[in-house]
Amino acid sequence: MTAPRPNPAWASLLASDPETEPFWAAARQHTFVVRHCNACGRHHFYPRHACPHCWSDNCEWRPVSGAGRVFSYTVIHHNDHAAFRERVPYVVALIDLVEGRSAGDKFDVVVSPEEGYGTPNEMLIQVVPREAFQGVDELEVGMQFQAQTPQGAISVVIASIEDGMVTVDGNHPLAGQTLHFAIEVTEVREASVEEVLHGHVHGAGGHHH
Repeated sequence: MTAPRPNPAWASLLASDPETEPFWAAARQHTFVVRHCNACGRHHFYPRHACPHCWSDNCEWRPVSGAGRVFSYTVIHHNDHAAFRERVPYVVALIDLVEGRSAGDKFDVVVSPEEGYGTPNEMLIQVVPREAFQGVDELEVGMQFQAQTPQGAISVVIASIEDGMVTVDGNHPLAGQTLHFAIEVTEVREASVEEVLHGHVHGAGGHHH
């Protein structure tokens, strides 16, 4: 295997300056850092001397998890710049980091079907005879049952009843729907060591799992 040749254009593109060098130094250690304002408590990125929210210069670099939500992205297939010409395709994305939120912040979150409960799977919609429901005297649209499949039991709901045939749907009730959430941040605190190790938030009484 031949080692990739250095790309001088790529190296020059990543040249740092005093303002950005802490970011690149942390990146070389596989750590993601952003600027944090000690005056208003918010993060900001790209790196700059003063906070863009309150204009305080009381800022410092802090490591962040990198967790967030994709705000927008595009896939670049063609780039004539010498630094990128041999690196296509690549993704350019805007990420709304979970860090940087403050108590009192309000924002909306929209979850597409692909990110939520998925799109309806036609394989999970079947038409069966009324006789398949032995021991059930009355059937109504919306009734739920357990169905056995080669992958195990799944919940199905009666979608329609017509001419002695019953259509059952094993998709999640929210499959195919775009979900809208109105979020308000009520508290921001540092994660405990245990929460960091477990990868999720624990309640006031500790974890319950």
